[in-house]
Amino acid sequence: MTGFFYYHTPTVRAANGNDGFRGYCETPELTVEPGLHYGTVYAGFTVPEGTSVYFTTDGAIPTRSSTAYHGETIEINFTTVLRARAFSDNGLEPSDTVTGTYFVNAYHSLPIVSLVADPQELWSETDGMLTVGPNVDKSGGIPFKNTVYREYGKIKRPGHVEYYLLDGTQVLDQDMEFGLQGQFSLDMPQKTFKLRARSKYGAKNFTAKLFDDRPYTEYRSFVLRNSGNDCVWTRLLDGFQSRLLDAYGSTVLHQAWNPVVVYLNGTYWGHYNMRERVDKYFVAQHEGLTLDEADQVTILEASGTLASGSNDVRREYRNMIAKIKKSDPANNEEDLQYILDNVDVDNFFEYMALLMFVGDSDPGNIRYYRIDYADGTHTKWKWIWYDKDYGLFNSSFNSPASYTKAKGMGQQNIDNTIFLKLLEVPEYKDKFLRKLGDVFKTFTTDYMLEVLQPLIDQIQPEMTMHFYRWGEENDTAIIAEAPTTADGAYRYWQSRLTRLQNTLKKRPNLLWGYVKDAFKLTNAQMLEYLGERPALPDDAV
Repeated sequence: MTGFFYYHTPTVRAANGNDGFRGYCETPELTVEPGLHYGTVYAGFTVPEGTSVYFTTDGAIPTRSSTAYHGETIEINFTTVLRARAFSDNGLEPSDTVTGTYFVNAYHSLPIVSLVADPQELWSETDGMLTVGPNVDKSGGIPFKNTVYREYGKIKRPGHVEYYLLDGTQVLDQDMEFGLQGQFSLDMPQKTFKLRARSKYGAKNFTAKLFDDRPYTEYRSFVLRNSGNDCVWTRLLDGFQSRLLDAYGSTVLHQAWNPVVVYLNGTYWGHYNMRERVDKYFVAQHEGLTLDEADQVTILEASGTLASGSNDVRREYRNMIAKIKKSDPANNEEDLQYILDNVDVDNFFEYMALLMFVGDSDPGNIRYYRIDYADGTHTKWKWIWYDKDYGLFNSSFNSPASYTKAKGMGQQNIDNTIFLKLLEVPEYKDKFLRKLGDVFKTFTTDYMLEVLQPLIDQIQPEMTMHFYRWGEENDTAIIAEAPTTADGAYRYWQSRLTRLQNTLKKRPNLLWGYVKDAFKLTNAQMLEYLGERPALPDDAV
């Protein structure tokens, strides 16, 4: 073999093998733009000179065993994914795969995302992303045991994503990798997908404005969330709380919320919540770093578990907590200053005030971060708001008592050393209660209902079709009371919205009493910090 050749496998400091090739076939093009169409579509592909084109309609990557294309018109009367690839016998490797989704008479009130992947990646009996498997054990409730998706679902697979606005504008069209995301919610029949751009698939970023209320036009990753533990309930609770933080003007990092419709290999997959993914890139973006500087970010979760970043920084954090635990900031100025030097107290108090108001009974979903710059300096620790499916879930959850327990917050006893030590200092106890009071006075029942209603209106038109797709698959091993008919699931969704609205009516009144008791405040102090106790509305149940 003489000339210039490419090789799949590098042979560093060794002779090249005999498997060289001269290049790649030119990629076919779609003759009709994919996207939203109303009426029959007559599509096809260009055939690059010297090649043969093969195509699929099931999401599979075309091979020479796929359907051969000879220039004919492909008639499309229902939503279909076309994928095509060119092959040659002239020493060229197959081309990249061209992918396009044709939505035919698909009437939706939300933007549309199309995910495309080889069916083997999704449904392989041994390692499919979405495969349940024959030996699933639901006897102990969630998490289910012996499922294929729990063992293999989070492995990243190659795929393709398209994203269309309501007016048909194509926002995204690129190859990427994706996998499942979630813990307990992973057992829900409808599952959460995390998407990641990779340069090996064409581009290292998703270059698109995915969220109207964010200024960013580049993302390394994003999430299509099934609404987590709220999946068969309101389907918007976490997003609603993010919108409350938006309305409050919170400085605590929180995810944008964009409800969409998803199709998987051309099959309707229901309503999803498009969210920013909480990772180092998310923090870098919101903190003014470039995405390429994200390695400077360390994120911890719960009581100091490393989510991403530096183990050295994690050890520093744990050493800091140990030192604070032994300190006496109320009586030792140096001990107080040590906390102030390492913790962004304004950010932390705002996070804790918001958390206490919504009464998240699962406070283990806590993340916090530090940025370590190349010059050796670093930021103070700051907090991230995410995964609040159990915030504003139970109006009677006594968060002030739960979060100030000596053993830690919630049933998991999440470390609350920083919070308790700051509350020992009269000045900082006062500071926290004033921040809590500001949140309390802002989030009146009427205010919260006003924020909530447009979100309900936004997703409601899609819910009939969503539950037609997923209602019969509701799993009573997860939620015993969940109906297993489309109509029943829709009515159950409506009842959960009513329950949420009732929570918003009762929460301010109940929280007022919990705050007074937990912090041992007088009526005069309560009036100063939180104002008059809100009355229970007449229609509160």
